[in-house]
Amino acid sequence: MSVAWARRAALRQAIMTSPGDRAADAPNPPAHLLLGPDAVQAVGVKLAALQAEIEAWKPVSLATDFD
Repeated sequence: MSVAWARRAALRQAIMTSPGDRAADAPNPPAHLLLGPDAVQAVGVKLAALQAEIEAWKPVSLATDFD
């Protein structure tokens, strides 16, 4: 095995056994796993904006109810 392939195999093994694997081994893994504080922050901002939009349009959404 070449040095490059050995290094690649070592890196792959390190990645596959990183602490982040806890989610993959969980009995109920998340459908959307946010990795890192920047991702958590960005999704939090997006969810807040989506929630505000839902609330703003709630009367219109509820008025479409069919009896």
